[in-house]
Amino acid sequence: MEELRKRGVIVECHHPRLDTSDPAGRLVMAVLADLAEWERDVLIERTGEGLAQARKQGKTVGRPPMLDAQQRANAVTMREAGITRAEVAKIFGVSLATIRRVERSWAKEYAG
Repeated sequence: MEELRKRGVIVECHHPRLDTSDPAGRLVMAVLADLAEWERDVLIERTGEGLAQARKQGKTVGRPPMLDAQQRANAVTMREAGITRAEVAKIFGVSLATIRRVERSWAKEYAG
């Protein structure tokens, strides 16, 4: 809010009446901004707690994988055989990034 004030920006709300050109209006806006930030922090904290609880109960959280274990193995085999990432991605109907992630995780899992 201070940065906007320095730039000469005035916020006026007609219902309920609020004007940041006076001290009372700036105070109300500062309180509202602090409340919004607090609410966001609480939401993030509760989301983290909920995810941790779900993991603790053995639940899988997040987006399901695009490829199952057999498809991942097939994709790696195809890449090792010289098929380009673009071709492998097209065959499985996924993005290049997905194939890259599969290769990276495969290398980490089976390196050795």
